[in-house]
Amino acid sequence: MATLTKGETLTIIETVADATAVELRYGGPKTGTASMTASGNEWTVNLDTASLNAGEYAAEVWATFTGNVKRIVTRHSFTIRAALAAGDIRSQARKSLEAIDAMLAGQAVEGVRRYKINNRELERYSVAELLQIRSHFAAEVQREERKNKGIAGLGPRIAVRF
Repeated sequence: MATLTKGETLTIIETVADATAVELRYGGPKTGTASMTASGNEWTVNLDTASLNAGEYAAEVWATFTGNVKRIVTRHSFTIRAALAAGDIRSQARKSLEAIDAMLAGQAVEGVRRYKINNRELERYSVAELLQIRSHFAAEVQREERKNKGIAGLGPRIAVRF
């Protein structure tokens, strides 16, 4: 199974002897067909995934032979991932952790715990409170990073061969 990011080109090459036409039919979040071009017995399709929606797809290569006989030559599957969006892609835990670090470093613009307008009261978080909140978000970021690396919560995987 191939995994592509939306906008990449999926290239499929199939060897089909005696075919008069070959096409790729695909289905998933979006369905469609794409004609394949011949070079001898090799048939090629370059499918631009920019118009496809993110998700899992199943595909079949259909060949047409003399006498209008059609046959499925092969089956494929592929996954299209969404392209990165412009903007901040950090998780909420990562943003919170970085904001707390900035407050601890004295560089934050907002470290306000409570603000009262009529009596003009402003209360900031104490360093102890910030450190407690920081430890929570640091643990959350660490869990996210372990998950992204494919590491289970119990520690790294150890391969064992028998």
